[in-house]
Amino acid sequence: MNFAYLDKIDFGLIPIVGDVKPEPSIRNTDSGKNRELIINDDIAVSHYGVHLCVSGYYSHVKCGYVRSLSGFASRDKLFYENLFIVGLDIIKGDSGSPAFSYKQNLMRVSLNGIIQGRARGEGIQGEIATVITISSILNTLRKVGREISVVTAK
Repeated sequence: MNFAYLDKIDFGLIPIVGDVKPEPSIRNTDSGKNRELIINDDIAVSHYGVHLCVSGYYSHVKCGYVRSLSGFASRDKLFYENLFIVGLDIIKGDSGSPAFSYKQNLMRVSLNGIIQGRARGEGIQGEIATVITISSILNTLRKVGREISVVTAK
C-alpha cells in the first residue's frame, strides 16, 4: 500500500505497477450465470431505502437497504465521517469490499461506495454496515494533492 488515510475516513491505495490494466469488475463467484459483475459507473446514493449489495471477501454477494445517508462511526480514538449506513450483515474481513447496485440486466453494476466496517455496540440492533462514499475518498485525495479516477467499463 503506498497511501493510507485513517483520519475522518478509512482507506488505502495499492499502486498498479507495470503493464497491468485494471478490470472494472466485481467478484460474484456464487453465481452460475454472472460470476463477474461489470462496473458501469460510480454514482452517489441519494435516497433512503435504496437496494445495495456488497461483494465481501468472506460473505460474498449479499444485499440490503440504505438506512441513513449521513452516518459516522468511532473506534478507539478514531472518528470516521462521510459514511452511509446499510442494513447488511458483513463478516470480519469484508472491509474494503465494493458496495454496489445492480443495473437492469444484472450483469452490470454501479459502484456506490466501499465497505468501512460493521457497526456494533450498545444500543445497536440488527445488521449494520458502514460504507465510505466514493466522493469522500476522491475529495480527500484531491486535498492532499493526489488525483485518481474510478475505472469503469462504460
